[in-house]
Amino acid sequence: MSGALFQYSHVDLTTQRHDLIIPLIMCGAGMGMMMMPMNTHLLNKAPSQLVNRVTSLTNSMQQVINSLAVSTLVTILTSRAASRGADMKAAAAASGVDVASASPEILKQATQKVLAQGFADTFHIMIYVALGGAVLGLLLRRGRKSAEGESKRQPEIMHG
Repeated sequence: MSGALFQYSHVDLTTQRHDLIIPLIMCGAGMGMMMMPMNTHLLNKAPSQLVNRVTSLTNSMQQVINSLAVSTLVTILTSRAASRGADMKAAAAASGVDVASASPEILKQATQKVLAQGFADTFHIMIYVALGGAVLGLLLRRGRKSAEGESKRQPEIMHG
């Protein structure tokens, strides 16, 4: 996923639609390779009598976290685009360009450039979050099972 996010962080106004397909596939594959092992790990760690609750709790938490992630990313995008827009306006004023008298086409191009830079900044932040998640995922351990727990427990869910 981090590789796909890195590719997305280089999107600009000249990026073509077909340039986004490979990173999209990589992102989807990365999510798939993360979600199934994580869910399997959670279910394997839960006592057999609580598997129903763990499953519903996991699904609910995924929905809540997805909503929080989307709202956080939109907030980051909005603030980064506003910051980039303010920087561009200040640079234009410093060079003596009157933004109020600029043509609609120039304003449209400037807005598109500011939004593209805001997206690039947001994807850069997402790279670090994905790398942090990968590190945390590597820290998950299988743990030891007691002989008593083994006899009471149903067989583990297998990968694949």
